Amino acid sequence: MNTLNYYKDNYVKMFNSISNPNFRIWKVIDEDGFCRQNKYQITTPERLWRFIKQCKNPQKVYVSISTFLNPNKNHGNFRYQVKVSEDGHYYYPKAGYITADCNLLDSYFFIDLDAEHDLTLAQEDARKIMNYMKKKKDYKLKLLQFSGTKGVHLLYEDKLNKHIPHPTERIKYYHKRKKELIKELLTLNLSTIDKNHINVMNDLFRVYSCPLSIKPNGNVVTQLNPKDFMEQDIYSLIGSGGKAIEAKANESKVATSKSNILQPKNIKGKGRDGLSTYPYYYGFIGNYVSGLKNNYVPFLKFHKEQKIDLTDLSNEIGNLILFYEEGYMWVIGMKIMQKNKLLKLMRRLKAKNYSETSRKYSKFRITNVVNKYGVELKKAPLLTKSIKSDKKYTYSRPHNNFFNKFIADNLAGRDKLSTFRAEVTA
Repeated sequence: MNTLNYYKDNYVKMFNSISNPNFRIWKVIDEDGFCRQNKYQITTPERLWRFIKQCKNPQKVYVSISTFLNPNKNHGNFRYQVKVSEDGHYYYPKAGYITADCNLLDSYFFIDLDAEHDLTLAQEDARKIMNYMKKKKDYKLKLLQFSGTKGVHLLYEDKLNKHIPHPTERIKYYHKRKKELIKELLTLNLSTIDKNHINVMNDLFRVYSCPLSIKPNGNVVTQLNPKDFMEQDIYSLIGSGGKAIEAKANESKVATSKSNILQPKNIKGKGRDGLSTYPYYYGFIGNYVSGLKNNYVPFLKFHKEQKIDLTDLSNEIGNLILFYEEGYMWVIGMKIMQKNKLLKLMRRLKAKNYSETSRKYSKFRITNVVNKYGVELKKAPLLTKSIKSDKKYTYSRPHNNFFNKFIADNLAGRDKLSTFRAEVTA
């Protein structure tokens, strides 16, 4: 996939999306993995294009979270660059480096949240952080974006920008500010933060993906509206993953066994290739009901050894479809339920996917799992049984239409069912 034409069409927007671009470090990575850093200040969109097109097929474009007096001469944190000979002679990088090339002007607080298998986990943590940061009057949200792969980026401006003349003291000041804020955020019980993410937040010399840049998977780094982000599911916000260039043969990557009624044509979501060495692909659907607020249908996962009275269950939630999946039994119902009532039912039945549903919603894999070459790694869940209930309930129209197994009265919800293509990694 050649991306040069895409960048030619979008370099002006990319430049304008960055505040003080002329004082920032820019990096671009080519298809061969070679990383280039700007040797001149990026003061105009044309200069950014001149820099990007040095690569014949630029794969990633990054920009620094901090601004520097001479960003084109910066080589990273001076604490890791200074070299001293055995006799105590200072010889690298060069005299004046600390006070000129590494002269930090200010720094954003950058947060990178990754959730390899489920972007909604990163969204949940980002929401917690955004709600907390509203109380911090010294910080202002400057950027919220989908990273293009498996996470969310947040960028906060530190408005308490004290004038500290000495550059080394200025760096110490920002490090102290970052550490204090990190300590506060770690009290929020964030599931997507580990030691590596803490190091990222504490790094003044970090770069992040430039908005509108492309990742090797073809996804665009997409800016998100904070209000929409707090109210809507992230998958609906990024659509097909923000594809800038039409992906090839996505549908051929997911197939189902001929004996299974579930067909890949039902999957409307596009694939999102990962940066992992071993990406796996599969399709899934969620149990929330499009068009209705806080309404779900029961997707219940049980270990095959669990004893469930299916007759009683069908009387309680209506028509049922049963699937077998590698040691587990899925009971799929289409009765519309409020989330609190559904969770109460799942807790009583000891459903194995209770935790997942309590966090967001249940996901049921509807296809087989394949690798990037289309080789099947896991078979699709097998339809084993269906149970017709004598009880009359209001069923989900989109789920009923998708499974196309029961004809039910009292349907509610829009016709559209949101479905996604996802990936897991080894």
